[in-house]
Amino acid sequence: MRADAEYDDKVFDISRINFDQLRKEFSKSETQRSDVQDMKTVVEDRLRKMLEQNPLRTDFQERFDEIVRDYNKEKDKNTIEATFEALMRLTAEMSAESNRYVKEGLESEEQLAVFDMILKPDFSKSDIKKIKSVAVALLKSLEQQMHDVQDLSGKSSTRDRFRQSIYDHLYDDRTGLPVDAYSESDLLEKTNRLFEFFLNEN
Repeated sequence: MRADAEYDDKVFDISRINFDQLRKEFSKSETQRSDVQDMKTVVEDRLRKMLEQNPLRTDFQERFDEIVRDYNKEKDKNTIEATFEALMRLTAEMSAESNRYVKEGLESEEQLAVFDMILKPDFSKSDIKKIKSVAVALLKSLEQQMHDVQDLSGKSSTRDRFRQSIYDHLYDDRTGLPVDAYSESDLLEKTNRLFEFFLNEN
């Protein structure tokens, strides 16, 4: 079995991966330990990219770290097989997460990231719909600003204006978040999180 070949970045569209076939190949492989190492490397790289796209996906990183810790304790045959299965399950869930923006009715991973960063738990469907529209409009506005500025991190005055524009958009009665659901501290926290995200992207 060539885990690295099957999990090549060009093929990391999980919908195209036959998990049952991989399991059969792994069960017959004489290099299972090496296969698991290859798989760990590819999953770790994919996780890094997913976190760059959306910093709120830390639960995937935590689960991966736990799998690796368990694997490193004892690398006997049972542990190697259990690690392979755990990585397979995690990979499938990572695939579902990567396509979640479609399920949410959004057009891109970046829209989903903004939506996730401004959403609060336990909202009604109508509130969630409103938050999605705020996320889409905010992203469009910020992308235009970043295009116009080009070097967002260059000057402190530029960064300050960019941060303020995020806050103003979220605070505005017409474009912003529901006033009855977001406190002043909520707005500041969301603003700072979004600012750091786009500053790191730029």
